[in-house]
Parts: sequence; C-alpha cells; structure tokens
Amino acid sequence: ELIDIVIKRDGLRLDPLKMRILLVDVAPRLLTAFPDIRFDLTDIVIGPQGVCEEAEVSATHAADWLGAQPTGERLEWKVVIWFPWDQERRLFRGEKIYVSGTPIPAPA
Repeated sequence: ELIDIVIKRDGLRLDPLKMRILLVDVAPRLLTAFPDIRFDLTDIVIGPQGVCEEAEVSATHAADWLGAQPTGERLEWKVVIWFPWDQERRLFRGEKIYVSGTPIPAPA
C-alpha cells in the first residue's frame, strides 16, 4: 500500500507517512521522468467495494523511469486505479494501479 485514504466527517485525509512517501519519493520521480504528464479521466465507479478510476495518460518521456532510459517521445497509455474499501475499518485499504499499453520498454 502506497497511500491509505481515511474517510473523516470533514472529508478525505491522507495518512501523513504514506503521503510523505508519495510526495518525497514517487511524485518527484514521476514528474521528472514525465514533466508534462496529463491524466484524462474517462470513467469512475464509486460503490460499496471501493472506487475505480480509468484514465488516458499522455506524457513526454524526458528522464529515467524505473530503469528505462528516456526516449524523448510523446507516449500514451491507459491506467486504472483501484481504491478497495475495507468495510470493517471504514477506510480504503490502499491503491492498486494497473497500466495497459505503455510503450516504455522494459529495462535491459
């Protein structure tokens, strides 16, 4: 789990430690690798099992990403982000990200 989102009466609150991991580690690397990244939400489903979002993503591969060297090309792919809901604890159990059609080559 990278991020836990806790539902409070006043809205959503991000767990401070996991928010720090996201802000300090993941987000800067993502934004360095893809400085012009764009997420266009195509679908969202909210139900008792959780929240599921689908988006079309486009970005220029400008720096290393997970060992893949930058191509300088404009890339497009789809992403589905699933936030499963824990009924007993009354909070999201984390975040699962599924990527489809990414043209980023696997590192050698």
